[in-house]
Amino acid sequence: MNNDFNNFNTTHNVIIDVMVSQGILGLIILIGIFFNTIYLTFKGSKYIFNSENKEETILILSIIVAILTSSMFLSEIFYINNACTYLFWLSFGYYNYYINKEVSKYDK
Repeated sequence: MNNDFNNFNTTHNVIIDVMVSQGILGLIILIGIFFNTIYLTFKGSKYIFNSENKEETILILSIIVAILTSSMFLSEIFYINNACTYLFWLSFGYYNYYINKEVSKYDK
C-alpha cells in the first residue's frame, strides 16, 4: 500500500505478523503475556484503581488500549521501529510494574 504519507510493507495486523514471523510458539507466548496482564488487572482491580497511582494507571492503560486497537489494522508493536512501538512497550512495562506492585502489596 503506497500513499502520500508513507510506503507500507505490511497491511495486516499484529497477530498475523507474529504468526508469520515467529510461528505458533511466538503466538502462544504473545497470548500468554497479554492474558497474564489481563488476569492480573482483574485480580487486582479493586487495589489498582484505588491506589495513589490510579491516575497514572488509567492513563497508561488508555495508551496501551489505543495502540493495541490501532495494531489490529497496522503492524505497530513488533518488527517496526517507530514512536508507537516505543510508547507501547514503555507503557506496557510501567503498567505491569504498577499491577505487580499493587497486587503483591495486598496478596500476602
